[in-house]
Amino acid sequence: MNVEIYTTNVKSQTDILYLLKILLFKLADCELDFDLRPQDSLLVATSNRPISEMLISTMRSEGFECSPLYAFS
Repeated sequence: MNVEIYTTNVKSQTDILYLLKILLFKLADCELDFDLRPQDSLLVATSNRPISEMLISTMRSEGFECSPLYAFS
């Protein structure tokens, strides 16, 4: 099981719902959890396969920033 944490610029629940629909369509076998904090917005992704490239490119194509912060398996 891989767990990856990303920093994002997602600021609202509306954006989270929008992104989850798109991301879960492309990464259906993954668990995604956004954590909105005052300073940072984090995305935690859990999967059984590498997803970093697909996740980052999808977020960026939708106009959001996404950078890897931490990964472990």
